Amino acid sequence: MKLEYTQLGLLVPAIILMVMAILRPKWPTYTYIGILICFSATTYGLIPDADSVGTIYGRGKGLLPISLINVLLIALVIHSCLVARRKYVFASPEIGHYLAAYCAMFFCYATYGIVSGVSLERILAWQGVFNVVNMALLYLLLRRTFSTTHQLRNLCRFIFVLGMARCAWGLLRFVLLEGDPANYYANYQDITIKLTYFDINDSLVAMLVIAISIWESVYAKQLNSRIWRYMYLLGLVAGLLTIVFSYRRTAWIGLALALIPLLWQLPRRIRIIALSIFVPVTAAFIAITTLQRFGDTGESVGFTMSLFFGDVFDRGGNIDTKRGRFSELIAASRAIANSPAFGIAPWGQIDQFFQDFIHSGLLHVMLKTGLVGFGIFAAATVAYVVFVVRNRQRISTVNRGPLEAGFAGFLFMLPTLLFGTPIIEYRTMQMYGLIFAMPYIAVAAQAAGRKYNDSRALRATRDDCISKRI
Repeated sequence: MKLEYTQLGLLVPAIILMVMAILRPKWPTYTYIGILICFSATTYGLIPDADSVGTIYGRGKGLLPISLINVLLIALVIHSCLVARRKYVFASPEIGHYLAAYCAMFFCYATYGIVSGVSLERILAWQGVFNVVNMALLYLLLRRTFSTTHQLRNLCRFIFVLGMARCAWGLLRFVLLEGDPANYYANYQDITIKLTYFDINDSLVAMLVIAISIWESVYAKQLNSRIWRYMYLLGLVAGLLTIVFSYRRTAWIGLALALIPLLWQLPRRIRIIALSIFVPVTAAFIAITTLQRFGDTGESVGFTMSLFFGDVFDRGGNIDTKRGRFSELIAASRAIANSPAFGIAPWGQIDQFFQDFIHSGLLHVMLKTGLVGFGIFAAATVAYVVFVVRNRQRISTVNRGPLEAGFAGFLFMLPTLLFGTPIIEYRTMQMYGLIFAMPYIAVAAQAAGRKYNDSRALRATRDDCISKRI
């Protein structure tokens, strides 16, 4: 049996990264994050091709129960725990506690599954909740790798540069070529539109570019050269256009959820100008693209609920319970009712459809792990929000950019968490790990810097007293 070309292409760099980790521990982590930013994970919407090799996040021919990039993540986490000398700094409320609890719960499920004769491949399959464990691993890796304000600032610039390049490629392909080949609307719905990126994670990358650009342009202007200021301005425009021309409803709604609270954190004068310009212009663009996507179906349905949510409502504007996502959610709710405490297990299926997942991240967690898993996951999400709100005003505005960028990314992904399929997507959950870690690293880095300055001042005072005695 042969490995897929993408997997072979990852094997050699993985070996190089392991060697590199000995000399430059942060470089492999940067490389891993670069892979997440630059490589799409979706094959949905592509026209089937016999020569297709899948994505870099896949398992190839399935020789291993997990993908090679997942192996790389685990190796990086083990390396960080063995090599990094710094202690893990706990925060309050610490999302890591809940993520550790979820990992422990998954280990219990896996043990039960193995004892019951379930194969390891099914236990670790993407249709389950193993990607939540992977998210926790990336969160741990980032918390142990980046600990100072300077390191976090370099990480944000790295994300910005690669993200801006990703946006530029999407827009260039949109204008000059045929756009993203993974175009479900054109390939399967006969809607004659091009789009920048179908993968919601590329829109999330664009949102991070927008957030970093806004914060750096307003509050960290004195730390940036003129070239960086121009780049942040271009990044802001490129990020907005990338999201608007993705033609994704979840991306449009997420943009509003993330952009308005972010702009509200700016000084009053800039806030008024930004809200009066960006919001109407962005709304106008979204209105035009909405007409292009939903008005070119050949049916005169007008602006009804079936126009914007055709997979939930029928042409009369009534909820369609016989097909589409709502019927799927009804079947899932019945399965949850049969086993409310612990769910149908990560390897379980909905009997009515023999389906492994549903279009709701939160309900997928409840379906697979019951109220126990859902409670832990929800507690982790609430802890994250409480942490950001509690520490937003305790950190200096210059160093608050990563916190605001991470939280903006979280708000952007809320529609996907509620109505999408993030749990079953490796890249999506890894991006969640990134946006969960950024605020915690920002607060911990400032606390570490303040502690260092206090200790340095204490040593200076002590040395001064000793010199006076002499």
